[in-house]
Amino acid sequence: MIATTVGQQQLVAARAAFAEGDARSLSVLPLPLQQSWLRSRAAGLQPGQEPVYRPLQGDGRHLSERDDRRLARCVQPELEQLWAAFGGRGWTMFCANREGMVIAQQAHGLEDAPLLRPIQVGRRLGESEIGTTAPAVSLADDLPALVRGNEHYLQRFAPVFCLSEPLHDLDGQVCGVIDITGLGERDPSLLQGYFRQAALASENRLFHTLADVHLLALQHDPRWLGSPLQGLLAVQEDGQLRAANRVARRLLGLPRRGPLPLLSL
Repeated sequence: MIATTVGQQQLVAARAAFAEGDARSLSVLPLPLQQSWLRSRAAGLQPGQEPVYRPLQGDGRHLSERDDRRLARCVQPELEQLWAAFGGRGWTMFCANREGMVIAQQAHGLEDAPLLRPIQVGRRLGESEIGTTAPAVSLADDLPALVRGNEHYLQRFAPVFCLSEPLHDLDGQVCGVIDITGLGERDPSLLQGYFRQAALASENRLFHTLADVHLLALQHDPRWLGSPLQGLLAVQEDGQLRAANRVARRLLGLPRRGPLPLLSL
């Protein structure tokens, strides 16, 4: 988890210095956030400007890409459970695809916070639009991310807290992110565990969308079978291994991401 104990005023000073061209000021940030600030500036953003939101793609309800629809279906049950536990006015939870476009969301029906209203299904929230955020860092670096207050590149997001967890596709590649964003503070150590389990459960649902495969569950502790922490293998009719989730890849010593070696089970 990316975290920092640097005071918010120190971060304000660092942002002002960075805007004047002092790259040394980035040393107060964790390395992934430093890299995100640099990418944000390279995209042409200035720390003091307003975020630039692209128009919504579609009508906010219907997704045009099949992969987006599938991932949204797999994530939605987890978002609903997380919202029941941690949701409320002034907060939103969402899933974005690998391009940073929101494809599923939970939010308060009467939400009116100007900083949260633009977060809608069909809206892209990339670094080139709104600078450093937890989802952008997770998508770029395949890491759980936490961005609080003035750790955001744009000064406009100084009141915002966001925490995210990357999602992986059947080949172990980052395919999206699950995120909580809001005004105020939350306990990151508490949220991290819940969001990691939600990401694992969503990834496991992707395996159940495969056709013509047998799913094999494995774990060194049988109490974890049937939970988000179980390993899953998708085996074709000819015995070839089609896919393995990240738990199974770790247990079997397989590559963390990318195509699997030719294995017969």
